[in-house]
Amino acid sequence: MFTGSVWDQQAIEWLVNRNSSFGSIGSYSKGNIASINIEDGDTLFKLLTELLIPELMSANLWNKQ
Repeated sequence: MFTGSVWDQQAIEWLVNRNSSFGSIGSYSKGNIASINIEDGDTLFKLLTELLIPELMSANLWNKQ
């Protein structure tokens, strides 16, 4: 889950109520199983991370096929 949305809390409640596992990218979210923290002041790093992490995850899944 990429944090920073006004809907974060509702999404977290939905996931927790269903005993779902999730990770957060951005800032810590209560209930996550993994977290990649990004400091608030680094806009370029945030932008690049939002692109890079899903690409790496996709490549990993693709290679497992």
